[in-house]
Amino acid sequence: MSQNISQEMRAMAAGLRAQLADAAEAFEQLREDWLRLNPIDILLPCPLCYAPHVDEDEWAHRPHRRHLCLQCGHEWQPANVPTRGVLHLPEEDCDVQPV
Repeated sequence: MSQNISQEMRAMAAGLRAQLADAAEAFEQLREDWLRLNPIDILLPCPLCYAPHVDEDEWAHRPHRRHLCLQCGHEWQPANVPTRGVLHLPEEDCDVQPV
């Protein structure tokens, strides 16, 4: 009898592990989809010449990870998620409060 219970518990545990793996995969896919549609606004100076990089026109609305400096031609990827170079961050995203 205890052997049957042990086998049932192993089968339940295996089923739960499979469900957890499926849920983790679904969560990661949702995260990737959300980031693809909602790039992170970031102050983005070129790492070589320090010119500010601001995404404009099509690039302001098209999620992307790699950026090209229009001043020196350097191409870089600042993060492993889509980013959008902006001139200023919105005040509501800023942790620093005016005095």
